[in-house]
This record gives sequence, structure tokens and C-alpha cells, in this order.
Amino acid sequence: MSRVFFGLIGIFAYLSIIAIGFGVPYIFMSYAIKYNLDFIIAGVVAAIAIIAAAGLGVVVTAILFGESRFFIEDKSGELEKLSIFRAQSRAMLEELDDVVSILKDIRDILRKVGE
Repeated sequence: MSRVFFGLIGIFAYLSIIAIGFGVPYIFMSYAIKYNLDFIIAGVVAAIAIIAAAGLGVVVTAILFGESRFFIEDKSGELEKLSIFRAQSRAMLEELDDVVSILKDIRDILRKVGE
């Protein structure tokens, strides 16, 4: 699954958590004021909603950040390509070192001929 998908899930999950954490207590407290609902019941429900929202926030955060390691594991093919590229680069550098040594030998021979 893509990062965009997990990003959208995260956004909607956090919006739901905010709605639970703020909306439920607000509704119950406004009902307690408007319709004479018992304040103890409204307070208990509000506290439970806030605790549930906090718990959901922790769980959603753990799931979303836990899923990010799958994106790293999906790049195992890229890591293999990178190691192949490094091996090719090392081989090319060794060949260039050989070419440099041959060119130095040619330079030395030309200097001896030029003397």
C-alpha cells in the first residue's frame, strides 16, 4: 500500500479521534446545561470519551508509524541494485587504476626516448 493511502487513513483517523475527544464531551455538557442532564453522568461520559480518544490516538499513531517500516522493506530491490552499482563502480575504478599505471609506464618510456 502506498504512503498516500496510509496518509489518508491517518488524517481520517485523527479527525475521528478529535471528534470523539472534543465532540462527545461538548455534546454531553451542553445537554447537561440545556436539558438538565445530571452533571455527574455527563462528566463521566466526557471523561470516558477523552480517555478513549487518547487511547485511540496512541494506537493509531503506533499503527501508522509501524507501517512505515514496510516502505523501507519494499526498497530491498533498490538496495540490491545499489550494491550491484557499487560493485560495478569498484570494478571500473580498479580498471582506471590499471589504465593510469599503463599511462605512467608509457610516459616513462617516452621520456627515455626523448632524452
